Amino acid sequence: MTTTATRIDVTDLDPAELLAGLHNNTISPDTWACNLTAKHRDITVEEAQAFLDETMKVAKPTSDIYFFPDYVFGRPIKAFLQRGDGDDNNIYLDNCGSYDRDAGEGKALMVVNNIQNA
Repeated sequence: MTTTATRIDVTDLDPAELLAGLHNNTISPDTWACNLTAKHRDITVEEAQAFLDETMKVAKPTSDIYFFPDYVFGRPIKAFLQRGDGDDNNIYLDNCGSYDRDAGEGKALMVVNNIQNA
């Protein structure tokens, strides 16, 4: 049975808390590039916010949605935030299957549920 969601509504979540949760629930692949940028520990919400603020200046300076790069401090995220289509103004964590491929089946949804239930 597959429990991987491809898109999860995260409209009411703090993007930094979500990024920290995603980062902290996956591992860094054992490659030189990932090890070079890895923190080798979990990150705080404050560290995630600082990372997002710096990334937004370069990646999407005119967007109102934070940009999640493929890797954050050496750990694969692969999912990204995206606004809904048409009249749907919600914000979604999209491409969750790629995050789950690296972190484990259903992990993206687990992270979101843990934040929502905290």
